[in-house]
Amino acid sequence: MTKGVFETNATLAYIDLCGTKDLYKSDKPINDQAERMAENFLLPFFLKFAEMFPQPDAKSLFNVYIYGDSIMMCRRYRSEGAMATLIEFLLSYQLELLQKSPPLLSRAMIGRYPFFYLNVPPQSCNTTFAPEHLHISLCGGKGLVAMDELLHGLPAGVYVSSDLRDELDQVVKDRLMPVHCRNLSFIKHADGKKIAENLLCHALSENAIDRLLKAGSKIALSQELLKDALEKSEYQDEVMKKLSPWFEAHLDLATEIK
Repeated sequence: MTKGVFETNATLAYIDLCGTKDLYKSDKPINDQAERMAENFLLPFFLKFAEMFPQPDAKSLFNVYIYGDSIMMCRRYRSEGAMATLIEFLLSYQLELLQKSPPLLSRAMIGRYPFFYLNVPPQSCNTTFAPEHLHISLCGGKGLVAMDELLHGLPAGVYVSSDLRDELDQVVKDRLMPVHCRNLSFIKHADGKKIAENLLCHALSENAIDRLLKAGSKIALSQELLKDALEKSEYQDEVMKKLSPWFEAHLDLATEIK
């Protein structure tokens, strides 16, 4: 067994998939549920990581723990530019989930907290369990609890702990938005307005789009119009509630996340 212990300085990236309970409680066949999680949650994660971290040594940059509907990434060592790439990876991966049909919502956060992990190598067949029947993904510590609690109830988005602000590039700092009453900042996409408009147009009916268009081709929105438009979109109520603040942030309709 390999043990890793970080008393104070583990840089963690936590991804929490929303809405899985509704999927599991639905009438969808269990095989369809498994296929949806594999194809729409796990496979995009692996492919996006390989795309964003193409360097040969990137495979050892993080310890990754996938459990339930969550992913915890623990950075193993410092690497130049790794923080900026990690942020763009989380934003890009989350956007890919949003573009699924139906969309998959997630919350992600980067923070630095105490953390530990336990890795168990493949067991031989003459031990307690056969290797194909033993699956261990054990990690814990204050970081696991703190990040889950900080994200609880927040809308979809990628967040960063405020105490990491000084480590961010200026281009990322310029895209931060405060989160009401929490030690977090919401990170907007670099081209967030265009991304939000494209997503919105794909989700709205033609009539709803016509109501939002003025002279020219730009969407003229207010919070009231956005809410009304989303209610007429293909998004389900629970999805709309978690996604509406994400749209407001990227369309410059809000100054903080609540």
